[in-house]
This record gives sequence, C-alpha cells and structure tokens, in this order.
Amino acid sequence: MKSNQSFENCFNELQNRNDSFLDLTRPLDDSLEIYSSEGYSDPELEIKTWCSYMEKGFRVSRIMMGTQTGTHIDAPAHFIEGGAFVNNLQTSDLMGRYYYIDAATGRFDKDTVSGFRDEPFLFIRGGRGATELTEKFFMLLLDLSAKIWITAGEFTIKEKSGFYFNRKLAEKGKFLVEDIDMNAAETVTGNGYAFALPLKLMDTPGAPCRLIVLPDKQ
Repeated sequence: MKSNQSFENCFNELQNRNDSFLDLTRPLDDSLEIYSSEGYSDPELEIKTWCSYMEKGFRVSRIMMGTQTGTHIDAPAHFIEGGAFVNNLQTSDLMGRYYYIDAATGRFDKDTVSGFRDEPFLFIRGGRGATELTEKFFMLLLDLSAKIWITAGEFTIKEKSGFYFNRKLAEKGKFLVEDIDMNAAETVTGNGYAFALPLKLMDTPGAPCRLIVLPDKQ
C-alpha cells in the first residue's frame, strides 16, 4: 500500500513540475576513476567501435566494464554470501520518496532522523573527503525502514576498518547507490523523490545505475 501511495504522489508531483530534475549519474567516459586497492582493481571501462557505417551501414560500440562501474547500485550479494541480487529489487522499490541527511554537518543524533516517515530511500550527503559516522548513529540509520541508501561521498564508521559500512548494509538487506556526481549532489539540500534505475542484469551483485532526483520545492 505504501509503495502504491508513493507512486501516486510521485506522478502527481511530476505532472506539476518539469524543470527541477537533477541527474546525479556520473558520465561513463575516460575521466571515470576505477576502484582499485592493493592487489585488486575493478575491470577497466572500455568503449570501442564494434562496427562502422562504412562496414555495415550502421554503428555499434562494444562496452566492457564491471558491475560496480560509475554510478551503480550494490546489492547485498556484493558483500555477503547468499545475499540478494540486483534483480531481487521490485520496480516499485526503484522510485519514491527519499529522506535527506546532511552528514557533513557532523550532527548525529535522534533529532537528525525525527522527520523520517518510512521513506523507501535514505539520501546521505557527506563531504569531499571521507565522512566518519559514529557506530551508534550508523546503527540508528540501519534500523530505519529505507531499503535503498544513496550516498554522496565516502563513509566510514569510527573505530571500524575495511568494508564495515558496506557489510552492515548488506547484512540488513539494504541496497546502496554510490559513486554519484558530487557536484550535482551538493545542490540537493532536502527531501524529495528519487529514481534509481539499474540495468536489468540477472543474478549480479551490482549494476550501473541512472540516478535522478526531484527535490521538494523549498
């Protein structure tokens, strides 16, 4: 019922507004930084001509990349064995209201989430560098019903190392949209609607994703 209401409210809003959409998706081109650490690197992004107009009368490009390339959505299977895949998300999960948290302010307490009303998305904006959350506040966020988190920036948990942030999200069955366009994300300052549309890949731990938001009128 909540999903249907979210759809209805969303489409009613869209009928009245056509100039306030924000595309938070990073372009897939040579400027894209590919994740790497000591002893590991994600697949490189390669976009090459497969055939040309001269050869076949039409043009096709061949694309090679990883499931976590550019702006993408992580499924729980990315970090835990037996976790849900991207295709376990329902269409109704991929659009709806988001609740906005400005974690760059450093204010982490119950008042920060007092306005949460079972929104399907949680949008957390950090700074340009890594933003550290306390474990207590992180656990408070994990207990919220939001199924999909959108993170602008990198997040770590105080006194925790490795992929603690990501693994805990996965253990809670949360999906994560990350590596978004920070310049565009910094113009988001409050709640609104989100549209997170991954490629319909079957049984993969992630997928490149187009992320569009429609912030509420201020």
